[in-house]
Amino acid sequence: MRHRINPSKHHILFDTKNELNIEIETDRLKICSIQAKDEKDCIQLFGDAKVMEKFGVGVPYEDQKTRERLATWLQRWKNHDPFGIYAFFDKKANEFVGIIGIGHSAPGESEVIYLIHHRFWGMGYGSEAGDAIFQTLIPNLMRRGYELEYAALKKLVATARLDNPASQNILKSVGFKEEAKIEKFGALRFEYSLFAKQLKNEYEHFYLRLDRNLHKKQQAKIRNTDVDVSDEEMANSAFGRRASL
Repeated sequence: MRHRINPSKHHILFDTKNELNIEIETDRLKICSIQAKDEKDCIQLFGDAKVMEKFGVGVPYEDQKTRERLATWLQRWKNHDPFGIYAFFDKKANEFVGIIGIGHSAPGESEVIYLIHHRFWGMGYGSEAGDAIFQTLIPNLMRRGYELEYAALKKLVATARLDNPASQNILKSVGFKEEAKIEKFGALRFEYSLFAKQLKNEYEHFYLRLDRNLHKKQQAKIRNTDVDVSDEEMANSAFGRRASL
């Protein structure tokens, strides 16, 4: 069962001055638009036979193929397209952990991929990065009006091989539902989906409940102390909060 969402644990920043750059911080991770400086880490990740065993056709990428893919991803950020690849790092060690992507699948439909360096397997980083993407990034993209192939985002899809329970668990933990079994890249896979509107609604309901609880606490403080609520507290309330979260 999916755990209760808490997007307030994520700090998100959009920089749109030149090329688009998005950063999200979680308890342990920094997640950001992939950059040219990440080339070496990507080559190592996509060239690792253990990491790639159950990704795609199961064959490591040649260095040049990774460079070509990276060039495509970088161009999307230059085009202010947020549906691309994000790198994530362990904040404490400042170490590259892996990538997570929300790619182009069809108009209004994004295919999710992720790869994690095997040194970090079993540490919960995949679910933590997934929470940030689906609890916070996707709702914010929708609220800002970003489109995918000239259509509003409606659905996220993903697949996981039948012999890859770790990947299945990550997808289920962030809310994906199993739809079918299909053959893809020469192997049987579970096909999953998640509706974007559900994520946006959960995000907005979370902050609505948070605002209501904050307002109740402020009113109780006034009654109990007969002291006015500070300007800072009111700015954070439902009445002072800016429309864009």
